[in-house]
Formats: sequence, C-alpha cells, structure tokens
Amino acid sequence: MKAAFAILLMVLLLGCEAHKTEPFTFAGGDGSSVEKAIIISGASDETSGIRAEHVWFSKQYPGWKLSLQSSPSTNGHVYDKMDIVASDGASHSIYFDISSFYGK
Repeated sequence: MKAAFAILLMVLLLGCEAHKTEPFTFAGGDGSSVEKAIIISGASDETSGIRAEHVWFSKQYPGWKLSLQSSPSTNGHVYDKMDIVASDGASHSIYFDISSFYGK
C-alpha cells in the first residue's frame, strides 16, 4: 500500500512539474504593427516563445484561432505576424518581436 501511494504521489508531482508555466512578461506596444510589436521576456528559445505567444493570445482573445503566420524582418529585428480570428469572428493581425529567441 505504501509503495502504491508513493508511486501515485510521484506521478502527480511529475505531472504538476510538466505543466508549470514559465514566467513570461510582455512589453512594448499593443502588437498592431511592427512599430508597436509585443516584446516577450522570459522565452529562452523558439519553443518557449511560441508558448508565450499562445499565453498572450489566450489572455487577450480567449477561443482564438490562428489563420496565418509569417516572420517578417526589418531594422535588424525578426517578428512573428500572427493573423487570428477571435471567438467573436473578428480578424486581428498581431506582431511579436521574436528577435531575442529566434533561431534558438
């Protein structure tokens, strides 16, 4: 019985660790243009950067759906341009400055 409890506890703890959220912060503008791009802090590589973008969208546009993504670059910066459809059917284009983690 103790062994079964220990295994269950270990599985639960590992599951919680796997779902731990990273401490992302967002600065810059509202994302409506390259000049107002959202700057993501706390993303160390592309995988965590994508996760951060999804966190931002889930907070700003719950139920959002991605329709198109591109990665334009200008003035030495790389951006993710995400065209989404919000849950109310409205379309939005949002820019993220991904220069700090692009290619990592």
